Amino acid sequence: MGRRFGQILGVLAIAALIVVPAIPSGLLGLRHAELAADIERVTLPFSVSQQWRMYAPNPRGGMEYLNLTAHYNDGRTENLEETEVERRGWGTVWDWEKSRKHVWLSYLTAEPDENHPRRSWYLRGVCIREARRRGELPEKITVQLLRRRFAPPDRVRAGEPGLGPEQRRELEAQNCQTPEVWAMLEADPGPKRDI
Repeated sequence: MGRRFGQILGVLAIAALIVVPAIPSGLLGLRHAELAADIERVTLPFSVSQQWRMYAPNPRGGMEYLNLTAHYNDGRTENLEETEVERRGWGTVWDWEKSRKHVWLSYLTAEPDENHPRRSWYLRGVCIREARRRGELPEKITVQLLRRRFAPPDRVRAGEPGLGPEQRRELEAQNCQTPEVWAMLEADPGPKRDI
């Protein structure tokens, strides 16, 4: 009987080590926050701590969209279809509503401070797409990153909106008049026009 009691007590102790730090500190007061911090410090070598970082080590801090604009030799500019995704996308977009374009644009917004080859190649593909649609190869495609940070949960509970103000910055410009783009255009099986 004593051994069985010891096993049950051990299981309950492990469960407490996992559950107590995961309880939101606002529910049980300041003493709970101190206890949770002590438990996390003691259990850190064993990796018992249950935090979101365990499941998403580098979570996104907001929503990002790309705004693409085609620039032509005569000074015209055209907002591209990726901009429409941004204009409609600040609310909830369910996974089953996402298109392949949503997935690609999500990849392209990751790590915006680094020059990613996949973003450059995507933009070269946009040069080709626009040349086929309009019969004219753009001079360049410019990309703006639009970002709205997630508000902390306590501020949202206090009545603030879930997304912060819009931040906009220039991200990249892709020259469409490069040998790579012309080679892609020549290899494209689409209808040939005077481009």
